[in-house]
Amino acid sequence: MLKTRVIPVAAAVLAPMLFASGNWLIGSSDEGGEPSVHVNQAGASPSGPSLPSSLPSGSPSGSRRNAPMSPAEREAADRAAVEVAWASFWTVHLNLEGAYPPAQWHARGAEVAVDPIKAQVLRTSAADLRDGVVGYGAVVPRPYWQQPIAGKTSAVMRDCQDASRAGSMIQKTGQKLTVGVARSNIRAHFVKGGDGKWRVRQIEYLLDEGC
Repeated sequence: MLKTRVIPVAAAVLAPMLFASGNWLIGSSDEGGEPSVHVNQAGASPSGPSLPSSLPSGSPSGSRRNAPMSPAEREAADRAAVEVAWASFWTVHLNLEGAYPPAQWHARGAEVAVDPIKAQVLRTSAADLRDGVVGYGAVVPRPYWQQPIAGKTSAVMRDCQDASRAGSMIQKTGQKLTVGVARSNIRAHFVKGGDGKWRVRQIEYLLDEGC
């Protein structure tokens, strides 16, 4: 039987054993001109980092916007929007303690996630703040799809992510506590809200399935 683990993702940035507890950072590839999601350190702008655009590149405009989309076009657009939502989630998650005051955490989390992940992020970020631990670095996502969205308001995407240049550290001293590994197979679950935005609902680490 395939072994999976549902991870408290907020703890994913900062616990000492990345693989054992599912602690991972995520960004985007530095290769091929793709943007990277980096961790803000102390002194980050109070306004916080910019989130990726909610509209994928190549979205219809002008008269084309009013034309009905074919099933293939809709599938491609939905997948692109989910991948943008995935990057947005990690932008907020990685920068939460360093870029936003605690009073803004709930609103920021609600922009990119729903429970149970949202609650996990907020709960563990509060513990990290008390402990003086923050994330560092950036990771490389390698999203891939095994099942279609097919016009539904839920989606499941996989990612073979590289966290070998990211982990957690003590904020005051910069002492690194953890470092990730190069390949970790993830199954991420998303829901589409009434506002049309995709948000992360749950994340599973496929411990017995390489990628």
